[in-house]
Amino acid sequence: MLKKVAAVTMVYNEPTILPLWAKYYSGNFGATSCYVVDHGSTDGSTADLDENVLRIPRSPMNDPKRAEFLSQFCSSLLEWYDTVLYTDVDEFLVPDPANYASLMDFCQRSKHPVTTAIGFDVQHIPGLEGPFSADIPVLRQRGWVRFSFAMCKPLVTMVPIKWTPGFHSSDHATAFDRLFLFHLHNYDLDTAMRRLSKTRAMPWEDGSPDSHQRWPDEKYRDMIMAISRLPRIENASFGPDDAYINRHIQWIVDFVAANPRKRELFYIHNDNPCNELLRVPERFLDLI
Repeated sequence: MLKKVAAVTMVYNEPTILPLWAKYYSGNFGATSCYVVDHGSTDGSTADLDENVLRIPRSPMNDPKRAEFLSQFCSSLLEWYDTVLYTDVDEFLVPDPANYASLMDFCQRSKHPVTTAIGFDVQHIPGLEGPFSADIPVLRQRGWVRFSFAMCKPLVTMVPIKWTPGFHSSDHATAFDRLFLFHLHNYDLDTAMRRLSKTRAMPWEDGSPDSHQRWPDEKYRDMIMAISRLPRIENASFGPDDAYINRHIQWIVDFVAANPRKRELFYIHNDNPCNELLRVPERFLDLI
């Protein structure tokens, strides 16, 4: 019997990226199985969605509170669905097309109670890559990524789950499969600067004043330009034999095994830098 799968995200005023999220996840699971938790949007971006919209009152950003709410909400959806996945609106879960026909196919065949994705930040390289167009697949326009420990998140679950703030860890074992997360936070400098202006102006209840979502424009722009100058690996395979990716994944597995009481800090306390850009293989370029 075909498994029922739901996708969930939470947004506040996301006119540019939310349509990309809705197109991708509704394309996999159908609009009626996608849930957008609207945290008080005021720009009309959630007004005419085909997806389910759950509207909650606007309040200061509080990541522990958000993680607790979404843990309970996604767990409750398992009363009606076999699998539930949560992503931030700029996160796209993509199974390796060498192994799976689609994200729905991955969810039908996955054996792990909770699956952790292999995470990448999609990087805009100004001067090399032109203006972004919503009419062209994302990875056709933004073909370079950087491995991200912080994006290796346990986001696909078949069992009730409790996520830590940021969704970097959960109360379940870490289990990788051929599932990748493409994080679009840095995919387009102009879009990112507009989002930064929004998040910088938001009231916050948690986090330090130096949070990356409250940086000055110059600091963020300098970071993007520095990343764009990193050495580039042209021949990354993203396959089971990819030594570069496997080394980072194994570091996570080893850290979690050795540090069960601080497993959620694996993406902070590591000595495994990611100072290279990887070219996305051709087989992924039309998928988001």
